[in-house]
Amino acid sequence: MEHYKDDAGVVFGDVNLREGRVTQSRDGTPQNPGAGGWPTLRYYNADTGPGGAPVERITNQKICDEFKIPQRMILCKNQPVSRVHGAVNL
Repeated sequence: MEHYKDDAGVVFGDVNLREGRVTQSRDGTPQNPGAGGWPTLRYYNADTGPGGAPVERITNQKICDEFKIPQRMILCKNQPVSRVHGAVNL
C-alpha cells in the first residue's frame, strides 16, 4: 500500500497455500487459514509474538471488501481492533 512504502516497520506478506501450507507459526500457534472468511488476514507485533493474531472485521462487509477501503488498512496498522457488533463507518 502506497501509504506505507517508506515505513520500514510495516511489511505485507502473502502466502500461496497451494504452494506452501502454512498452518502454524514457528512457535506452534495455529494460523487457521480461511477461518473467519477469505482472505485470512493476520498481524504480528511484539504483543502478539510470532504466532500473531487474526485481523477481525469491523464492518458488516466481507473482509476482502472491507480491506479495499484504504483507511481500514491504516486503522489495522495503527491499532489492533476488537470485534465490533454492527457496522462501523470508515
